[in-house]
Amino acid sequence: MSNIQKLFLLLLIIGLPAISPAQVPTQWDARGMGGGGAVYAPSISPFNGNEAYLGCDMSVMSHTLDFGNTWRTISFDTLMGHRHSKVNFTNHPDTLYVESLDQYSAKNFPSISVNGGVSWSVVPNKAFWGAFGSFRLFANPNDSKQIIASTATNIYFSNNWGSSFASIHSGTAQGASQLHLAGVLYTDDTIFVSTDKGMIISPDNGTSWNGFVNYNTMGITTGAGNEGVVTFEGAVSGNTIRFICITISANNLTIRTEPRDIQYFQKIYRLNYNTSALWTDITPNLKNADNVLNNYNYTYEVAMKHNCVDTFYVTGQTRVPATAAGAKFGTVFKSMDGGNSFNNMFLKDSNPNNNNISTGWMGGASSTQWTSTWKNINTTEGLCVDPNDINRIMRSDFSMVCISEDGGGTWDQRYVASMEHPPLTLIDPNDLYVTSGLQTTVSHWVHWLSPSRVLACYSDVMLHESNDGGISWGMLTDSIWSQKINDISMLCSSPSGRLYAPEGETLGNNGDWSDYRLSITHAGKITWSDDANHWHLLKTFNAPASWAAFNPNDSTVMYVTVLSEMADTVGGIWKCSGLPNAPVWTKLSHPPRTERRPTQILALNNGDLVSVFGGRDSSTVQPISYSFRPSSGVFLSNDGGLTWSDLCAGYPGMQKDVRFLTIDPNDPSQNTWLVGVGFSGMGTVPGLYRTTNRGATWNNIWSGKSVLSVTFNPVALNEMYVCTVQDGLFYATGATSNFPVVSRVPSYPFRAPERVFFNPYNSGEVWVTSWGNGLRVGNLFTTGNPLPVELLSFVGYESEKNNILQWTTASEIQNEKFEIETSSDLHTFVKIGEVRGGNNSSSILNYSFTHFNPPLGINYYRLRQLDYNGKVNLSATISIKNPSTGFDISYSPVPFHDRLVLEVYSTVNYSHQLKVVSAEGKIVFEKMLSPGTIFLNTSEWKSGVYFIVMDDVRKVIVKD
Repeated sequence: MSNIQKLFLLLLIIGLPAISPAQVPTQWDARGMGGGGAVYAPSISPFNGNEAYLGCDMSVMSHTLDFGNTWRTISFDTLMGHRHSKVNFTNHPDTLYVESLDQYSAKNFPSISVNGGVSWSVVPNKAFWGAFGSFRLFANPNDSKQIIASTATNIYFSNNWGSSFASIHSGTAQGASQLHLAGVLYTDDTIFVSTDKGMIISPDNGTSWNGFVNYNTMGITTGAGNEGVVTFEGAVSGNTIRFICITISANNLTIRTEPRDIQYFQKIYRLNYNTSALWTDITPNLKNADNVLNNYNYTYEVAMKHNCVDTFYVTGQTRVPATAAGAKFGTVFKSMDGGNSFNNMFLKDSNPNNNNISTGWMGGASSTQWTSTWKNINTTEGLCVDPNDINRIMRSDFSMVCISEDGGGTWDQRYVASMEHPPLTLIDPNDLYVTSGLQTTVSHWVHWLSPSRVLACYSDVMLHESNDGGISWGMLTDSIWSQKINDISMLCSSPSGRLYAPEGETLGNNGDWSDYRLSITHAGKITWSDDANHWHLLKTFNAPASWAAFNPNDSTVMYVTVLSEMADTVGGIWKCSGLPNAPVWTKLSHPPRTERRPTQILALNNGDLVSVFGGRDSSTVQPISYSFRPSSGVFLSNDGGLTWSDLCAGYPGMQKDVRFLTIDPNDPSQNTWLVGVGFSGMGTVPGLYRTTNRGATWNNIWSGKSVLSVTFNPVALNEMYVCTVQDGLFYATGATSNFPVVSRVPSYPFRAPERVFFNPYNSGEVWVTSWGNGLRVGNLFTTGNPLPVELLSFVGYESEKNNILQWTTASEIQNEKFEIETSSDLHTFVKIGEVRGGNNSSSILNYSFTHFNPPLGINYYRLRQLDYNGKVNLSATISIKNPSTGFDISYSPVPFHDRLVLEVYSTVNYSHQLKVVSAEGKIVFEKMLSPGTIFLNTSEWKSGVYFIVMDDVRKVIVKD
């Protein structure tokens, strides 16, 4: 870890409001399989090729300092991402620009950082960008004070770091109701700006701007029923200025156009600006990629190095076979001759053996039941090149991110940190994965079967399993996948331990609660399992099943909620009697005001039923209205669901968007409940509501924030966590009163936590699911007493086969020492050293410890802090990944020519099977090797890419 990284981490932590670490975790570790959601807009720093940013449509903004081996989520109060949030680097390392997502309005605004990304601010202000915000941003990589940004109708230029902007083009002036900013090329003295219909040029670096040149006069027929330029890039080399642009159907081109609109692809063009006035259609060259005519090769986005005119990449889609009915695969096309020819670099076909791509859990597998195949990735969503190296590229898609360091010859996944599969290797569905920190999917629920066996429910990727307490995860591939339905919202356990899983599209994803969303997801079911491995169908619905709960007085009765459109009669609360062997289904009556949107049902100890009906946007087409009907609320039945009382009848502020209900565990009579009210719809009064008389009256005990759920601390019932819709995670004391003291948990980085779970086998372990940042887990210290040490940070990294641990304290009281403990399984920890403490200190103190030659694999570390009074406190646990197979391989020179030197490193002295394989799959060297050095004569090997394969270790080498 560099000094810049350490300072950046320290600044983040010091700037946070103080909450005692005895109350809430000071860090939240990403858990799960990694990836899983759509990621966009990658960008690589020109000052550090290992630094990159990545956006996500769920508002996550991810940052890496090691080219994607590990990722961290930037705190939402610093920066939020979206589909067009490409970070723009400039010639000043501290000055960055990005289109950032606004926390409350869901608009995008140009933002600047003047401290290398530590903090960001909108330029010049939000009001300037009007009712819809801004849509595209392009900063000058050669001049940090210049930026071009667009609204729905205008393009603006700033020459003073965004302090002010001047309009340089109006779409309405060209007779268009809106415009699309397709791209910008900055040269030493000329700025080229492309819209969907034409170009504006400044010949004097922004001082003046020439008139609009319509592409209709340059060989591209634009306008309704024709084409519109969607992306534009350029490069300059010597006297050559070359532009590449891509068009899609003008009727489908909007200001919110994104890569998935590749389906409307029309053509790809080239223009050599200083030698021609007309664009050249090079689409036939694309269609003939790899010398195979394919009329279903499409492109969307262009990536160029701005001083390289011949080599460029375009994001693409191909169909195999090359017919309209063929399966679609998202790929990358590359040209090395200015567009005269193209090669498909990422997916040439269905890649049953994953060809030149190392994989995590996405790709070709050895089982026909595996659903996370390449077919699920039918669009490349983002692409960028290293500004200093045309061969280093990063691509993203609906689930993952990959990098290449040899111009697309080979690709390496960057969303899992362990169990990577080398190229030409099929995925084993039984494999387990550890996330790289890239968590970009919606997680809903966590369920423990034992201290080590944990299940997690997701949108899109359904159900995952961990057998080591939540460190590594795998997908359950039994019959629960055979008729895949998009989401599993929760797990319900019967008194006998049988699991039930409600399945179906989880309403509210991406903020969409509309009838339109339900109308395209007519699927839902409930399945059951006795071992969590083998799942069986209980009932199929024609709408999503969202919740299940058992009658505490009758283990044969379960209630299920089903969501549907108003016109669909399947929606409502269903009662299943006669479980487990003779289920009989009965639909209960609808509570008053409700419109078939039950999100939760609970059976109380005395037999009463309490239900929550969620918000309903009655929009049946896009764009949806986000206008909610007064059909939400809490409802009580004293007669088994025959009739219902409307508990929100006198509270109109609760009638449009009630979220989950929690029964206060402090009240054994179950009369005290808490519910969250969201922000959607006019007339809603958001906040946390409490009743002590089963809904006869309500008190809004914490207002101003849209509340999603509440969880009580099982060992401190006067404390609770509050998940908000868009304001992050909160912690409260005084939970048994109408006046709780609520504070934000600043260490939790994501704005939309969904639900908090306490590990039933370790009450100090707090898990948080989320609407877009996957799973995170935090650890409370084992004592509830104030800590004698205020720990600011505890980090670790691998360096030359040793593990370096570093930690920082803000203050210390009678701190005798730190004992360093390690574990390989998170269960058994052993002491490996100690460092003397600072006794009494009010200054920042830095500590370091080196674990020499640690066991290979994943090593876990924690600090055991001891004070002079004999008190002991444990830190959170961190992990460091060392070569996972028990050995590693180094090689030289790079690239090699006539000789290759291999060094095999291992902690044990036994032989390993080593192979060197050509890119065509031919084995050119194979031998059993022991630890040591071997010299290979490679003079007769042809130039190109080779793979060194030894068990799970895979290296990519190049012969010149």
